Amino acid sequence: MAGSGDLLPVVGMVSFQVVFAGLNLFYKLAVSDGMDLRVLVAYRYMFASAFNAPLAYFVERKNRTELTRRVLVLSFMCGLTGWAPDQISSAAHSTDNAISSIWGVSCNAMQ
Repeated sequence: MAGSGDLLPVVGMVSFQVVFAGLNLFYKLAVSDGMDLRVLVAYRYMFASAFNAPLAYFVERKNRTELTRRVLVLSFMCGLTGWAPDQISSAAHSTDNAISSIWGVSCNAMQ
């Protein structure tokens, strides 16, 4: 027989899925009632920020990093372009398959 410690991850996952199912139900009800999607997304981000900001402040207040010039410049560039440095390398690597596919199709078209 499984102990209560073994069931904790399962209970967590099931409760997480129930919460997301409820949120999807409320989103569908709000949209079908005539709420604009942009307003719904704005409310979603506002409530998520209002919940996560105090949580992050109290959990992470002991180990903050320094706010150096490099961090400010990288944050500014990320906000300006919408790309994080790790996403740039990932995007460059994800085009490899597309380039080789286009090359193969163009070679077959020339024959």
